[in-house]
Amino acid sequence: MGIVSSKRKFIIALAILIVAQLAAYTFLGFQKQDYHIDEYSTYQYANSDSIWWSIPQGEWTSPDYLLKQMLVDSPEEKFQYGDIIRKQADDLHPFLYSWTINTVCSLWPGEELSPWQGLAVNFIPAAGLTVLSAAIVLQIEKNRKLALLAAAVTAFSFGIVDMVMFIRMYTQLMFWTAALCLIHLKYWEKRTPAFYVLMFAVSVCGTLTQYHFLIFLFFSCLYFGVRLLVLRRWKEAALYAGTEAAGGGGGAPGFQD
Repeated sequence: MGIVSSKRKFIIALAILIVAQLAAYTFLGFQKQDYHIDEYSTYQYANSDSIWWSIPQGEWTSPDYLLKQMLVDSPEEKFQYGDIIRKQADDLHPFLYSWTINTVCSLWPGEELSPWQGLAVNFIPAAGLTVLSAAIVLQIEKNRKLALLAAAVTAFSFGIVDMVMFIRMYTQLMFWTAALCLIHLKYWEKRTPAFYVLMFAVSVCGTLTQYHFLIFLFFSCLYFGVRLLVLRRWKEAALYAGTEAAGGGGGAPGFQD
């Protein structure tokens, strides 16, 4: 019998793959040196009360002054979700990823900037993305070996690894994108109430993670909406388009006024 000949063996093999994936990511995390300016911005945006670094004009500014704006180093700075929401009025980045960064930094505060706070936030959706890749292939081909191969390629491809090591919201964005794909593959033919509920929830989360999700949402709505119109299913087309529009619109509070 093959290693993935049963559902139980497949789940065990997938779990082993995810453990290997996270172990490899942890090893690479120890090799990470310095930060991209956008990664500094990730910490600063999530953990300070301003959109960008506050720098006094005409005064000498020490590195510690700038560092403090990227850290959660006092009890009153923990879980400042309201500050993150407030900053959206002057910016175009939605808040869900910054919330997760601020949450992790609040749970594990410190006086030094650590890549592990940001990497931990990326590791979780990366593991989820591996599972979603396997689930998507199972929906298409019903082949466990192929699904496991797809999961392995996803977990260890250069693009995914590079994305996970980059402390920005793109791993989380990819997770919601893959989740929306799986929902369509699993529920499209019957389009039960669960389909619309899940599509709405994922659309809101994706939009609140990164505004580029709206581009994917638009083309998804265009393709599947046209399919329903061609079949003359007018009410279903309206319900589908309305659900995706509501999901994208549900993320509107995460954008500037």
